[in-house]
Parts: sequence; structure tokens; C-alpha cells
Amino acid sequence: MKDNSVEQNKHERSEQKKIIIFSCYGGGGHMSAAKAIENYLSNYQVKIIDAIGGLFAQIDPIYYLTFKYYTGQDFYNYLLRHNRKRITNLFFYFGALMCSLRKKSMFRILEQSIIEEKTDLIISVIPLVNNVLAEISRKHSIPYFLVPTDLDIQSFIKEVQFAHQKNSMLCLGYDYPEIKKCIDEKFIPASHIKVTGFPIRNAFFEKKDCAQIKKDLSIDFSKPVVMLVMGATGSTATLSYLQELIKITVPFHLIICVGRSTSLYKPIEKTTFPDHITYSIFNGNRDISDAMAISDLCITKPGSVTFSEVLYMNIPVIIDNTTPALIWECMNLDMVKNYGLGTIITSYQQIKKIVTTYLIDKELRIMTKNNIVAIAKKDFGKEFKKLVDGVFE
Repeated sequence: MKDNSVEQNKHERSEQKKIIIFSCYGGGGHMSAAKAIENYLSNYQVKIIDAIGGLFAQIDPIYYLTFKYYTGQDFYNYLLRHNRKRITNLFFYFGALMCSLRKKSMFRILEQSIIEEKTDLIISVIPLVNNVLAEISRKHSIPYFLVPTDLDIQSFIKEVQFAHQKNSMLCLGYDYPEIKKCIDEKFIPASHIKVTGFPIRNAFFEKKDCAQIKKDLSIDFSKPVVMLVMGATGSTATLSYLQELIKITVPFHLIICVGRSTSLYKPIEKTTFPDHITYSIFNGNRDISDAMAISDLCITKPGSVTFSEVLYMNIPVIIDNTTPALIWECMNLDMVKNYGLGTIITSYQQIKKIVTTYLIDKELRIMTKNNIVAIAKKDFGKEFKKLVDGVFE
């Protein structure tokens, strides 16, 4: 029988520990991962800090060029919303250069924040700043966990050194050989690397009542369900896909995920759907994991967080690559091809044919689903919480 007083003391000690998660609002994935981690560590004091658009605004040239109206993060999101991926890639290189040139300022700003918050554990889910955070962690002997939110972790681990540093850990989403090729063990030894699973919310691990969800959404049980989710900033791509999907002659139900893009409602409602295609609009009123649970096929962008949510739900995936992928998303495309997880679309003209093939070929969907099931996927919440609890024991 457990000693209740011991358990209570342990809980009280954990509540006193302060954990800072450095994240940002660039895209939707970093903040989604940060909030998932915050939820898993609910017995600790956890604070999420927007480093890129918040702390670094004071050294952001775009912030001052626009008279403190827009940050570089705002411009990045504008590019994503309008599917300007080539410019986004160039802008990323500009951001990386600025981080390199302003490393001392970044160190000062981050160190001040960490000290002011009386931080007991540093967690980062963002790229480009982790060499600085590793130095601060080493200087102040504060444990540091780096949780990349992309499969391609190069921008996360650039110049990061964990060798001879206690309680520092690189937490990988998958045991995928291409990921580990990015790591130089002279700087990040194997003892500082742990496959924890990808940082997605607990809702994706819950058992779902698929029949009830379909009933709630008035979905015909005889129809296959296709999910269209272009992420928090993918408004332009959503409408482009929609115009091609309504040309399909096979009956199906379409779930359109609009995320933060409330501007999508009017153009969707003005769209004329043929009688054999029914649809639902998914926003923040219902968890997106419910939509994934009932989907037979998912069309999405190659962003790592949504991509991983789809993989964890074992759904055959069609990845949008109608414009060149962001540099850090190319590995996701390779994973789809190498493991047979679905199909990559490079032109809107391919949509009707490819989606129709998946709708009418049930064996193809089953084979693809089996390939996804075979991918080892750890429960991030359980694995990561064990690591954190181990630091404070």
C-alpha cells in the first residue's frame, strides 16, 4: 500500500518547480506542441514564452521598419497564408543570419527571462535559438530538453553542444535513420538522445466512438470520409483544393478544417457542392482528433505537427507539394515515399484522379494504412513526463 504522505510531498515538490517552454506563433505547430507539453506536465508550474515574436521583437529589424506594427513572425505567417513558400525559404535564411549576427543580444534576452522566471527546467520547441539556450543551461546548471517539432532537426541542433552537460536531452519524434544522420555525436552524444515520440496532444491517444462522431456530424455511414487540413495558416491552399475536390464523381463526405482561418467560411459556403459530396466544416468547436478518427483519407500540407497527428491516427495521407516544400519539410515527403504512407501531389490537376483512386480502391487504403501502423510511434506524454520527473527526483 502506498504511503499517501510520501505521494503528497512528491506532488507538492513538483508544483514548486518552474518549467519554461520557449515557443513561437510562426505557423501553428510550435505552439500546438508547447501546449501539449504544458498539458502533460500539469503537476508543474509551466509557462510558455513566445521567444520569436515576443522576446526578440526588440532586436527584430522588421518590427522597427514597420514602426512596431509587424514582427518578422507576422511576415512569416503572411507568407504561409498566401502559400509563398519560395519566399518563406529565403526569409528563413534571413532569420538564421539575423540569429547568428545577434547571438549576444539573444543570449542576454533569453538569460534575463530565464533568471527572472526562476527557471528549474528549460524546454525549447523552436529552431535557431538552441545553441544559445544550451550555453545558458550550461552556465546556470539548469536542465534543458530540446524537443524538435520537425523531422528534419538541422535548424534545431545547429551549433548545439550537449557533451559533458548534465540533464540535457534531445527528444526525437521517431527512430527514423534520416533524422539521426543529422546528429554529430561529438556535440550531442547518444546518451543525450532519446526517442520520446512526437509532441502531439493527448486527444490523439484517446479511444474514439467513431459511430457517435459520424452521427453527430450527420455523415452517411456508407460514404468514405476525406479530410482536408492545410494547417493554421493554409487558407489559400484550402480553397484551391476544394475547387478540385468538388469535381470528383465518386460519393464521399468531405471534412474541411479551417483552424484560425475564419475568412474561409464565406467562400466555402458560396461553393456549389454536387449532391453526392456532403461536407462538414471543422473549427475550434470540436477537436480535430475526432475528425481524424473517422477519416479514411487525409489531404494535408507537409508540416510536421499535422503530418505526425495523421500518422499517429494511422490515416493514409496525400501530401500537398504543389509549391516547393519548406526546407525543413522535405524529410516528411521522403518519409511518405520511402515507407509507402500515401501519395504526394505536385499539381492541382492531379487531385481528382489521385483522390478518386483512393476512394474506389479499398485495398490500396488498407495497404497504406498497414504501412503507417508499422511505423513505431511512442506515446510522447508518458515518455517525456518520465524524463522530466527523473530530473527532479
